[in-house]
Amino acid sequence: MLGSEIACLHSHRLCWAILAQEEAPYGAIFEDDVVFSANAGPLLACHPKKK
Repeated sequence: MLGSEIACLHSHRLCWAILAQEEAPYGAIFEDDVVFSANAGPLLACHPKKK
């Protein structure tokens, strides 16, 4: 693996660890070059209802 790939992996592992410590029902990790469609807002703002 390239050094940049290893650094990316460690960055993602840190994100996963942070998410695992939270009590949120879900989480999302995006790359720095992600591009969302104009319709992504409502989907990303959606919160599942607790049962």
